[in-house]
Amino acid sequence: MSIIKPNNNTLSAITALPAAIPTGKVLQFVQSTFTTKFQQTINGSSPQTLNNGSSDIGVSITPASSSNKVLVTFNLGRITAHNSSDGYGLAFALQRGGTPITGAVNTDGGNTPPYTWFAGSDSLTYDTEGVSFSYLDSPSSTSSQTYTLKTISHTNSNYVITINGYRDSATQTYNGYMAGAITMVQAMEVAA
Repeated sequence: MSIIKPNNNTLSAITALPAAIPTGKVLQFVQSTFTTKFQQTINGSSPQTLNNGSSDIGVSITPASSSNKVLVTFNLGRITAHNSSDGYGLAFALQRGGTPITGAVNTDGGNTPPYTWFAGSDSLTYDTEGVSFSYLDSPSSTSSQTYTLKTISHTNSNYVITINGYRDSATQTYNGYMAGAITMVQAMEVAA
C-alpha cells in the first residue's frame, strides 16, 4: 500500500491539525480513587491540604498544550466535618500546585475566608452528605499540574474530620447510616 501525501506534503512536514477539526474535545482523562476511610486533625487557624495519612487527596495531569484547559472534579463520598457541641463546619479551597486557584475561590474579602465550597450541617449527630464540585481551569502550562484541596475548620480549635466513612467505628454493616464511601478526583484536558 502506498503512502498518500496530503496536499503534496510529506508526513514529517505536517505540523498542525487541519482547521476543520473542532476544539473542545477531551484529550486525556486522569482519575485518582481513594476507597478507605481516613481522618485528619485540622485547625481553623492553620489551613492544610486534605491528606489521608500517606498522600494528598488529589490528581495530577500534564497538559499537551499551554492553551488547553483542565476540567477538575472532586467527588467526596462522605464528610464528617467534626462532631461536637460547636456543630459542623468545613471549608475547602481548590488548589493547583499547593496554591488556591484565583477564580475558584470567594472574592468578598474582609472577614470572608476565600474558599471554594463549604460542608456544614445543623445536626450534631450525623455526618454531612457527600460533596461534588467541578472547575474549568486554565493552567497555561505544559508542566505537570497537581490539584488538591486546602481545608479549614470553622474555629481556631483542633477538630478531627472524617472522609469516606462514619465518624466512629462501624460495627453493624447493615445500618446504612454507617456506610462507607469513596472519593474520586478527576482531571480532563480539554482542547482549546
